Amino acid sequence: METKELTIEELKTTIKDTIKESELIKEMDDLKKSMDDIKSSKAVTKEEKAEKAAEFIRELVSDKLTAEKKTITTDTSSFGYTCPVELEQAVHEKKDKIAKIRKNAFVFNLAGKYQLPLEGEGVTAYWITTEADSDLTQSNPTINKTDMDDYYLASRVRVPYKILNTSAINIVDYISSLSARALVRQEESAFVDGDGSGKPTGIRQASIDSIAQSGADLGYDDLVDLFYSVPEQYRQNGKWLASTKAIKAIRKVKDADNMPVFDIKDQTIFGKELLEVTDIPENLGVGEDETEIYFGDLKEYWIKDGVSMLAEKRQVPGRLQVDLFLYQSVDGILVTTDAWRKMTGVKRTSS
Repeated sequence: METKELTIEELKTTIKDTIKESELIKEMDDLKKSMDDIKSSKAVTKEEKAEKAAEFIRELVSDKLTAEKKTITTDTSSFGYTCPVELEQAVHEKKDKIAKIRKNAFVFNLAGKYQLPLEGEGVTAYWITTEADSDLTQSNPTINKTDMDDYYLASRVRVPYKILNTSAINIVDYISSLSARALVRQEESAFVDGDGSGKPTGIRQASIDSIAQSGADLGYDDLVDLFYSVPEQYRQNGKWLASTKAIKAIRKVKDADNMPVFDIKDQTIFGKELLEVTDIPENLGVGEDETEIYFGDLKEYWIKDGVSMLAEKRQVPGRLQVDLFLYQSVDGILVTTDAWRKMTGVKRTSS
């Protein structure tokens, strides 16, 4: 086989290419090592966070906490310790996985009462066509105000002493999972139908415009009318809220081509997600056989979480168990009522 002799310049080029390839391989190896280090660091950090939360629980239960107790409210004798961020995050992560309203609403953190300005009518806009138009009549908007408060919601988890120091049960997962489920049940109920007295004000309690079901049975046109009764800017992020009874009726509705209006795979109507909520009454109307369907933008429902979650323990008399209470400050309100509409008189008797 004939061997080609390389010129000096060709040899230099070959060497440079080899060096570049070698450097590239080294860079890739270094990058992989860095990514592995980051993954390892994250894993360690997660374990450290879990241990910090677990240590707080053990010290709380054994009365070894040295931090100052915080008052829950000004008119109660209950007290609690500020939870470490690690425990609070564990609870919130689990809440976010199972919540419906909270997951889609606008959520922010702020301690104490907050006066929320709500823009009313009177805002005007003009096209400027001449220099004289630059001296415009000022808008005179009306500003409504509403207070968002600190309403405390408490969960109680009974914990046997024997599981506090065992590796067989992850105490942080155990407490955060049970607490999250209990908190979400109460939160979601208030976000839908809370009366604003000691709890958030729910969507059902807001002054929402309504339309009535047109016939004896819920039909395709009814859902179309409800959908388009919401202004276009709010339909884009629209969600349907319906009781179990209403969903049964919706699943029987078909369009002109005899196709179900409800997409069972995506759980949507007209491309918008349908959320089943259990706090919409199913015994409304004269015959107590009617319910409601809601459609609107959940981003216009604001949820204010307090800055810190508090924890308290109480010994169960006569048992080797302790009740662990977690207190979460929360309020919620629909800030834009025009973003929602409801249909009343919903029922379907035929199949």
